[in-house]
Amino acid sequence: MPDAVTPADMIIQFIPSLVIGLIWVVPVYRTCLKRRVTPWPWAIACVLPLVNLIAIPVFWVTTIMAILDRLNAEGPEKTFS
Repeated sequence: MPDAVTPADMIIQFIPSLVIGLIWVVPVYRTCLKRRVTPWPWAIACVLPLVNLIAIPVFWVTTIMAILDRLNAEGPEKTFS
């Protein structure tokens, strides 16, 4: 019969997710500053274990869309040849 899972075991299971979230915070925070977006909600969302599964992809999609929008605003007169 398996041993019962204690609360300490459950907390230990979240540690790798927290470490990965803390690694993501630095690029997310710096990217928010460059995009002139409030960085704290995004940084906090990247640290929370289950929220970051949704927050990180949404953040990167919005960042890519902002980059594409900025490139589109420069107009067709600038070409890369």
